Amino acid sequence: MPRTKADVIPSGYLPQVLKRNPYKWWTNFGSWKRWRRTQVLYTDFSRLRVGLNDFEREILLPQLRGRVDHMEHLLNRVKNACTDPGVREHIGPAIVALGVVPPGHDPVAAYLDRISTQIDQNFMADIRRIRLEAGEVADLQTLIRFINSVHFLCGAVVGNEKTLFRYTSLMHPYVVNRDTQQVVHQGEPTEFGIILLPFKNALENLVNTAKSTDESIEHWKRQQDEAKKPFLEYLAATALYSANAVTVWIQMLMILVAIVWSAFFLTAADPFALKRANVALNDRVRELEVRGATDARVLAQSKKDLEGLEANFVTAKQELDNVQGELARLRRQNADLQRQNR
Repeated sequence: MPRTKADVIPSGYLPQVLKRNPYKWWTNFGSWKRWRRTQVLYTDFSRLRVGLNDFEREILLPQLRGRVDHMEHLLNRVKNACTDPGVREHIGPAIVALGVVPPGHDPVAAYLDRISTQIDQNFMADIRRIRLEAGEVADLQTLIRFINSVHFLCGAVVGNEKTLFRYTSLMHPYVVNRDTQQVVHQGEPTEFGIILLPFKNALENLVNTAKSTDESIEHWKRQQDEAKKPFLEYLAATALYSANAVTVWIQMLMILVAIVWSAFFLTAADPFALKRANVALNDRVRELEVRGATDARVLAQSKKDLEGLEANFVTAKQELDNVQGELARLRRQNADLQRQNR
């Protein structure tokens, strides 16, 4: 059964949202708490930012307003061209040259009136509504509504780029060579381009403005998506943490139960076995402490002996250096005596 309008609950109305919790805290507290926490987080996410930042307030909003005004100016140019007698004289021969005009019918007036009606019905009404929404922009929610309206207007222009303000007919003439029966020329007549020529400049400007406006909106949307990523990652991490915490608590409980049961079965046969083992371990610890103290004293004495040996080594090295010096001196004297004897 579909929901009625009265059943719709705003995402920001947290107390009413929390009343829809499908779990009961007295039957399934974990699921109840997890559902409640998720709703609170998503509500905080929807209200994450209310005011407009500097880029939106000083650049994006004035830019979109200016482009909507420019599009309105271009559409008014097209409407004014429809009432220009010179335009009627310019496109009249081209429409007549197509040869598809019923007798007693003014195709030029019908074509220009159709363009004016198309502008009033499909564009001007939306532009007036967009102007009202632009004046009501005060926070992010109203800005999004305004941007969606501008995006819809730009989509209507860009989506109908190939058919907007163009003259159409139910037939296209083509030329056939009688001798060879080959088609010499076919396709859209050049008269269609002549008919569209008075509006071509404004139409191209209108389409380019709509495309650039769409690109600005898409750039802003990408900025919003990038800003949402940390919060979405936080939501995912929170959900993963909750699931891992439950898993860890269950594992710890199972380990604790296993330890309790193991201790019970180990001590059930001899309740004083652990006490005796504890006494033996204490004796062993004291024995090791005494042995460690003895080893420490031996190590200290060995360190002192090593220091003495190092001092003796230094002294012996000095004496060796002196003996080597004396030996060198005697060798020099011996060499001198040998030279004298010769």
